[in-house]
Amino acid sequence: LMPSMEQSDDARITMVGSVTGNDNTVGGGGVYPIADLHELDGFRTGFSRPIQMADGYGFDGAKAYKDSKLCLMMLANFLHTKYHKTTGIAFSSMYPGCIAESPLFREKRAWFRKYFPIFMKFITGGFVSEHEAGQRLFQVVHDPRCVKSGVYWSWNGGPREGRGAEAIEKGGQISGGGGAGGGWDSIFENDQSSKVLNVDTAYTLFTTATRITGAEWPYEQSEHYNNYVPVVSSSKNTNELEIKKSTTTTPVVQVTDMTNSTTTVVPLST
Repeated sequence: LMPSMEQSDDARITMVGSVTGNDNTVGGGGVYPIADLHELDGFRTGFSRPIQMADGYGFDGAKAYKDSKLCLMMLANFLHTKYHKTTGIAFSSMYPGCIAESPLFREKRAWFRKYFPIFMKFITGGFVSEHEAGQRLFQVVHDPRCVKSGVYWSWNGGPREGRGAEAIEKGGQISGGGGAGGGWDSIFENDQSSKVLNVDTAYTLFTTATRITGAEWPYEQSEHYNNYVPVVSSSKNTNELEIKKSTTTTPVVQVTDMTNSTTTVVPLST
């Protein structure tokens, strides 16, 4: 798929994330259970019985959902780091809003299925219909403003904009301002939590998931890929990976010290 997408002038791969996988928000960090992959023991063991969760602990349906969203957001970032500059493909994630009337909650108690959509429509303002959520996904893969790679897209208005009389008149079905925080023109690059941005966990996620699924990634053994090396840039507040062209035929790691702007090239064999 990726080699064929490289032929496109505007190739994009988008992962559908969630506020529940981003624990720097009330929805993600203030509602138990909280997404947390720990050391990815479930992935490391290949989810062999009786392991059912990414973190290796006992099954919890709500946490499994949140963990999966965290994984998708991390994977989008990792693929951006690994492939964007070599392929031109834009990798991103997005949160469409709370689709409270979807079959996602079909196994919840009847009272929850009845009142949760009402709560999201009239109290928090986080509700979106399935139709509007689909429009938002379409926007990320189509809108020229969303061509940037390595971004977590959201919509803002803020979340309670348009509540009140209009919400009552429309049964809470407010598209745009008030519908989970805004319409087409209110899309923005949202902040990602430290868990989503954790480079070490993302690398473990990618390698273990690849081993479990048997996935074959393009350019792993080709000159096209090996001519690019990971650059680890560190500063007080951030840890970033970057892909740059290598000036040697020997695979190397180029380490940049952001405190004094010095760069060291280390052969992988050392």
